[in-house]
Amino acid sequence: LPYTTPIEKHFYQHKAEGYYNFYVENYRNMYFLPDWLSAYIQMNFNITVDHSNLELCRDVVFYVVLLYGSIVSFRTALFWMLTINPYTYPWVLAVDFVDWLYDSLAGILPCVAGIDLVPTFIMLLVGKIADSINHLVFTMPFLPSEGNKVKMLIEGDVKEVIQF
Repeated sequence: LPYTTPIEKHFYQHKAEGYYNFYVENYRNMYFLPDWLSAYIQMNFNITVDHSNLELCRDVVFYVVLLYGSIVSFRTALFWMLTINPYTYPWVLAVDFVDWLYDSLAGILPCVAGIDLVPTFIMLLVGKIADSINHLVFTMPFLPSEGNKVKMLIEGDVKEVIQF
């Protein structure tokens, strides 16, 4: 099974001064919540430093998207099995989960040389969504716009980081 690999945060907290911040390495495929959504979650759900519940929700959504990708892959395989009627039980469950999306995209994406590109596009879309969810960074108790791009000396190398 695939697993989530969240981007690691490095914390700094000073007991005497009470100063608290963290930084993440500046990867190009990091995603942050919009400021308005991050502020809403922080204020209404009282989430500050410990956001393990949000990370659990992110992991659940990640696995649901991967499960949907597996169902799409199974439905695509059913296209090639001529002896199986996909509109009978239990195969109809996969058809019901996938065909609404397939039918909405079938009119937009053309067939090229007799090959239907919709299943490929759906799998590309599901993979991109899963990758984006996997690289979602929560910046609580800060807003994402409060991050500063700086260069830091980390283990003898100068690296670009986003410091909160």
